Amino acid sequence: MEEICARYHRQLETSVLTALVSKSGPNAVPWSMPLWLVIVAEELNLIDADDFSRAARDYTGRDDQRLTALMCDLIDEMPADVQQMYRVSIARAESIFGPELVSAFLATICIGRFGWREMDFRALLPRLSGEAWDELRFANLRRLFRGHLRRREPLGRWDFHHGQMRLASRNWLAKLGFEEATVHAAIADHLLTLSTDDPVRVEEVMVHLLGAEDWGRAARYLSDNRLDEPGAIGADRVMVDMIRTTPEHAPPQAANTLARLLEVEGLDTAAQSRVARHLLNVHFRTQGRCSLASEEALLVPLEAYLDRIVSQEPGNRVYLEQHSAGLMWLGNLYRDQGDLKSSLECFRCAESIDERMADAAPVNGRPRERLAGPSLNRGDALFAKGDLDGALAIYRHPAHADSSAAHCRIGNVLRMRNDLEGALASYGTGIEILKRELQENPANEPAGMNLGIALSTIGSTLLQKKDFDGALDYYRSAEKIIAGHAAKNPTEPSLHFESSLMRFRIGQALLMLSDRQGARESLIGGISILERVVAQHPDNPNYLYHLSLFNLPLGDLLFDEGDINGARVHWRAAAEVLKRLVARDPENAEWRKSLDAALGRIDHTVRTREGAGEPALHHSNARRILNGLSRILSRKRRRVGV
Repeated sequence: MEEICARYHRQLETSVLTALVSKSGPNAVPWSMPLWLVIVAEELNLIDADDFSRAARDYTGRDDQRLTALMCDLIDEMPADVQQMYRVSIARAESIFGPELVSAFLATICIGRFGWREMDFRALLPRLSGEAWDELRFANLRRLFRGHLRRREPLGRWDFHHGQMRLASRNWLAKLGFEEATVHAAIADHLLTLSTDDPVRVEEVMVHLLGAEDWGRAARYLSDNRLDEPGAIGADRVMVDMIRTTPEHAPPQAANTLARLLEVEGLDTAAQSRVARHLLNVHFRTQGRCSLASEEALLVPLEAYLDRIVSQEPGNRVYLEQHSAGLMWLGNLYRDQGDLKSSLECFRCAESIDERMADAAPVNGRPRERLAGPSLNRGDALFAKGDLDGALAIYRHPAHADSSAAHCRIGNVLRMRNDLEGALASYGTGIEILKRELQENPANEPAGMNLGIALSTIGSTLLQKKDFDGALDYYRSAEKIIAGHAAKNPTEPSLHFESSLMRFRIGQALLMLSDRQGARESLIGGISILERVVAQHPDNPNYLYHLSLFNLPLGDLLFDEGDINGARVHWRAAAEVLKRLVARDPENAEWRKSLDAALGRIDHTVRTREGAGEPALHHSNARRILNGLSRILSRKRRRVGV
């Protein structure tokens, strides 16, 4: 209070401060809310001529005594709620400047993201309020709200100081029937009159074209071949932020909004391709960081759009490459959703396009050798279906000879076939490639992350060979790398997902070494990480599947300790999730195998209680089950290179 009053060169009387601390509200004493105090202090320091007239008319004593008495009564009249106090401030502004100007001022700031410069207000307020620009009047209006505004540098943009003021203004404007789309349209019109290198135009114009629901103008902005790199980056950033800020549990409204750009008619094929390029980039930057529903809402119409573009010019290589990329990403999405059939179909279509491009690109007058090869993604889908031969043929294609990801995938197949030495050799080749890449570019984060995952696969192979100490060493080396990358990227779910799996694997190794407490702590630590990932991405079956797997060894630990009921709680939790996943895609061999493991455990407890089995699970049987889970968990997922 003293700091605010000092800005106005005032000091409140003791009786005024007493009135403040004596005021009560329905839920709490309002002076305990700092924001309420700030608003009240601003109101008391903005007493105007009308208030002085009231003091002279309604109170007795010296001038300072009258003013103090007025302040005490004003405090008594003030609401004890922050939102209501903001409404008092807005109502005062309207009584002085009129509702048109105040509403236009508040709406302009509300609809913007980071505030506006005076030059922006000079263009926008006359259009929205119907009043001619008056610099002195604007300065007085801004002064009236100065306690609720802040100036963002370096551009000098005036914005609300607190989100509660934005909320109060939105509610006030909604009651007046202010249409946000109208404000967005006015702002977009203004921004498009500015030079293309104006920083506010670069950052904000796409926000307001979309907010105005002017899909045609938004699409034409993106498709304009004069759009420079900063403008393109600014527009893409806006669209990425829209999708990434959509709550995971909410409908994919932002993705549906962007898909409206694909419905605009009247664009030529080249312009359509430029729109598609922007949306492909948006997907690339949001995949795995938004809900699968959002990915689907954008990718499905985008793939159909790309297909139409290619049909108009079948020989255009740029259009074919865009369509192939769209199909690959759509295949990844279907795989993550558990729809392996649709996933494989997308991958095959993409490969067919790649083959057509290879055949159509002669080298020295002769068709070039087709080295593109089948995609590793299609191999992953076949692997998930249990088609190990098909997956291995793709991974071993000559086009992937220098791919660390391919060699590590070969190792996964060989390990599934119990060719452990062959698996170790393939992993070793993949690791050598990754080390060379890191030697050439130590800042290559994907290669560093993939090195950690590759080391963990060696650990899983050693675990399968019953070299538990060696497995633990590799797991801990891998966990150090992966946890480091996850810590540097707190919003990247795939990294935290991998970090959780490392805790699982370390727990396995510790259990094999009879360190039950260490195993329990590692498993609980891993499941807590994965639960946070699942909370952010509840529709991702891959994350749900692996979360269910944690319940199997946790149940095993309880069962070995004789806590049969506790074990069954974990196993049943796993089985319920796995049943839903298998019902979603019965062709997924990995899910079926894990469901069998969960149901087998539950059946074992039933037989144990009936007296047909031993009182606790044999340790050898526990090892067999955990080794099976090790093989399952070694399989890699989308956006992970090995």
